[in-house]
Formats: sequence, structure tokens, C-alpha cells
Amino acid sequence: MFNSREIASAIWLLIFTAWILTKPDVRKSIVGLFQAFLQWKIVACVLAMVTYVSACIFLFWLIGLWVPLMTKDAILWFILTGFVMLMQFMTDREPKNVFRSVVRESIKLVIFIEFLIGAYTFPLWVEMFFVPFVTILLMLDTFAGTSDEYTDVKKLTGWVVAAIGFGLLYFAIDRAIGDWRNLGTTDTFRSIVFAPLLSIAFTPFIYGSMVVAAYENLFIRLEIGREKTPEVKRYAKSQIIKHCGLSLKKLRELASKSFRFNTVETNDDVDRVFTANPEIVG
Repeated sequence: MFNSREIASAIWLLIFTAWILTKPDVRKSIVGLFQAFLQWKIVACVLAMVTYVSACIFLFWLIGLWVPLMTKDAILWFILTGFVMLMQFMTDREPKNVFRSVVRESIKLVIFIEFLIGAYTFPLWVEMFFVPFVTILLMLDTFAGTSDEYTDVKKLTGWVVAAIGFGLLYFAIDRAIGDWRNLGTTDTFRSIVFAPLLSIAFTPFIYGSMVVAAYENLFIRLEIGREKTPEVKRYAKSQIIKHCGLSLKKLRELASKSFRFNTVETNDDVDRVFTANPEIVG
């Protein structure tokens, strides 16, 4: 189920985790991190994500794009792709078209190349040396790119990373040619298209999460400024929902002018906020 590279990565991760947990300060930080993660909003978001992704996978199973043997792929996608992608869009300050961005990243030749490199690995004893070496090399390459002072080091690490990449690709292609019968099977097709299609199917959830976050942000801002009665707050929220609906563009536009809600005291004041912004009402 797991290839030698994944097993080697897991072993090294366990070793690193065991070592880092020997540090008292790190243990305290981890406890604080878990406490922050267990806030009800985050837990609710994760549970909603699990439910949505499970529904997508069930649909994939019905149409033959997923089988139980691909459970590992689903779990890895959830942790390494889905959750990371959600956080990136939720925290990105630059407005982006979610569907277009995900499709652009999902439908690339590099997806097939990554599949080949991941499918054909070295024996476990080789991967046990290879994984930490490449990890350290990539960290060094990233660090060298943070300052002009390390330009020469960056060039060297860049060449080494490129050489390793081409070497892995050559090794994978060579193995794939010898294994061409298996490469053309339905299972291989599923393995290649599963992650990109699941990422695309995940875009409505990302968009919905961004809409919910935008509404929450606007509703919080209603508490700022002059004191408002519960009735006025409810009316303001109903008008925001009425005029913005599921439009993330309108919600962002209204958020940029939310300071106008600071001075409202009556329902008429709320109406004037929207009258002054016809692009939101329209």
C-alpha cells in the first residue's frame, strides 16, 4: 500500500517527532497549538471538510474513479493538499478566482511527472538515505535564496536539485517503459486523475468557506462604533445577506467600506449605507 519512499519519510518523521518531543519548550508549544486548533470554529470547519470530501469520494466510487485501495491517496490528499489549499485561499489577501486557480494548478503535465517519480522508487535502504539528503538539500536551497549573500550557494544547490530531479525522472521513465503493461491499466489512470479531480471538486467548499468567513468578518464589524440595538444589528445582517448573497466580490467590496456601519443607529442608517454603494445593491 505504501511505497518505499513513503515508508522512509514516515520513519524519519517519527524519529524527528520523537527527538523534538524531548524538548520541554517544544512540548509546551505543541500543547498550546492543539488548544488553539480545538476551537469550535476550526473543529466545525474540519468536520465539514471531512463530510464534503467523503461525499466527493463516494461519488468518485460510484462512477469508478476511486476504489478502497486508494484510501491512502485520499488521506494524503486531505492532509497535504486539501487542508493546505483551504488555508491558502482563506488567508490570501489578493482576490483570486478559486475555480480557475485550482484548475490551472491541477491540469498540468507535471502531475503525470510527479506520479511517475512517486510510483517508481528505490529500495527502502536507499530511500532511508535519499529522503533526508533531499530534504536537507531543499532546505539549504530555500535558505540560500533568502539573501544575495548566498548567490553562489543558491546556484550550486539549484544545479544539484535539477540534476537529482532529472535523474529521478530518467529512472522513473526507464522503469515505466519496462512496466508499460501496468502503466496503461485502469488503476494507473485512477491514481493519476484522482488528486487533480478531487482538488477541482473541492473548489465549491473552498468558495463557501470564504463566503462564510467574509460574512463573519462583516458581522463582527457591526459591533464597532456607535452602540446598536439588537434589532438594528439583525436588520443590518439581513440586508447584508439580501444584497450580497453568495457573491464574494460584493462581500469584499462591502468589507472595504464597512467603516460606514460604525455610525449607524437606525434601520434607515443601514439602508443609506447600501444606497451609497449601488455596485453592491445592483
